[in-house]
Amino acid sequence: MVSHLTSPQFLFIARQHFAAGRWTAAEDLARRVLAQHPRDTAALHLLGQIAAQTNRPQTALTLLEQAAEITPDHLELQRDLAEVYRTLQRPAEIPVGAGTAEGAGGKTGGAVPAQTAAACFKLGRLHHDARDLDEASACYRRALELDPNFVLPLNNLAMARKDQGLAQEAIELLRTAVQMDPHLPQMHSNLVYLLHLPAQADGPTILREHRAWNTQHAAALLPPHPVYEVAKTTNRRLRVGYVSPDFYEHPVGRFLLALFAAHDHSAFEIVCYSSVPQEDPITVQLRAGADQWIHATELSDEALAARIRQDRIDILVDLTMHLARHRLLTFARKPAPVQITYLAYCSTTGLDAMDYRLTDPYLDPRDADSTERDRERYSERSIHLPETYWCYQPPEAAPAINPLPALTRGHVTLASLNNFCKVTPQTLQLWTRLLQQLPTAHLLIHAYPGSQRQRVRDLFAAAGIAPERLGFFDRLTLPHYLRLHHAIDLGLDPYPHGGGTTTCDALWMGVPTVSLVGPAALSRGGLSILSNVGLPELAAHSPEDYLRIASELASDLPRLAALRTGMRDRLLASPLTNGPRFAKNLEGIYRSLWQNWCQTVRP
Repeated sequence: MVSHLTSPQFLFIARQHFAAGRWTAAEDLARRVLAQHPRDTAALHLLGQIAAQTNRPQTALTLLEQAAEITPDHLELQRDLAEVYRTLQRPAEIPVGAGTAEGAGGKTGGAVPAQTAAACFKLGRLHHDARDLDEASACYRRALELDPNFVLPLNNLAMARKDQGLAQEAIELLRTAVQMDPHLPQMHSNLVYLLHLPAQADGPTILREHRAWNTQHAAALLPPHPVYEVAKTTNRRLRVGYVSPDFYEHPVGRFLLALFAAHDHSAFEIVCYSSVPQEDPITVQLRAGADQWIHATELSDEALAARIRQDRIDILVDLTMHLARHRLLTFARKPAPVQITYLAYCSTTGLDAMDYRLTDPYLDPRDADSTERDRERYSERSIHLPETYWCYQPPEAAPAINPLPALTRGHVTLASLNNFCKVTPQTLQLWTRLLQQLPTAHLLIHAYPGSQRQRVRDLFAAAGIAPERLGFFDRLTLPHYLRLHHAIDLGLDPYPHGGGTTTCDALWMGVPTVSLVGPAALSRGGLSILSNVGLPELAAHSPEDYLRIASELASDLPRLAALRTGMRDRLLASPLTNGPRFAKNLEGIYRSLWQNWCQTVRP
């Protein structure tokens, strides 16, 4: 960069880097401007945008508020502040009008198309946050019309289409986006995760795509001969680090509660590296089960890796895989001797630096073909928990189980409370056939308002199913979501990506769930959970079997009522809710893996 460029020229180039997702280059240039002009609103604004995009919301808030004090009537700046307030879960502070179409589409004067595209993109994000997926998609498409080389709207359009249950379309959009700019790891991660959603997904293809992610983003970060300043003794107290942005009311956070409460702190020191933007009561409970709690949101992947090395972590556990705000580029630097991925979803990271993945005997059966099967699906070595992948702590907000609703309503209510992105066309076809077999049954689906609901109505209408037999619900608070089970008689798992949290919650509320078993671990979660509570007969091994099991159970109200009444006792007697036993099993694995490392490393 030549030194005679003016500040506006520096910022123009910085914005080009920002639009392409080259955050570091953009930040370096903007900081050069700010060093010379500390009250430069444009530089502060851009630095705030970069911080927001790189998962540093508190830094973003500080920078944007500084800029807003200098230029309080800047509409685009107010919209960016609104987004950061939403990220930090502080909606009461959102400036009036910041999220409206009038605010985003106000007078642009002589703005160039890229600036208008940026405004459309930001408005799309606000609609997306509000779960108005149709409007969000329209904004993203308009941004792409104005600037076809602006890759971020293409990524977000794909995620909106995924949320509308159109995974295959989303995958194709993301393939195009990654081809346009292969240097954005989170966008590429979106692609590799979405590959799990279509019914035709296969393990070798998914692994190949994950390995491509590793080659593009992670492989060069792995030290050839990492050295660790840890004592190579097998029986000492081990330092276990958990890395996650989801230590709050989130499926990952909820499934960690019983484990963290039961960890043996005399044998294991628990260190959490948290990127939670806003803590909540579950965060407080989890923090109480940790020996150290490190706020990692503001740390770059490189800085976090350095901190983990400094903390002399022995075993480092990834809890996010390729989902939002992951820290896989920290793991890629191999800051700990033993690295394990667990819990986010049961698949592979594709990383050279990830040593192991946790699973259980149902998700990945151990048989004569299991070694070859694992080689085709996972870059890590599979380690089997002896009983269950999940350790479930029933939510305190759960009300008592009510009597079977069908006994007084006169019809059975079926439901899927899973995220709608899991509801594939094949799943919807199964459900239309089921409602044809059960002519009085109703079906309740979790889907946000918009064209996705109409698409489902049209599909069921074409199968001769009256619209009043379909119901939808939007996002609910945990207490309202749990009370919704009082209206449900029988749960239905989608395919191939079935439920984990939703299935456990349904069972706790007395609602048995029918699941379709597939070849991949993500399509065997229902089998694992149902087997652990003594109901393997509710796990179907073919679509016809799924229809038969659901139809027979929905037609047998006495059995449904008996299952409902006794379901909590089943869970409480099962490995699923036995936190101390789960913790002991997991800690045994940690100790064994540590002993293996000590035996293989050179003195």
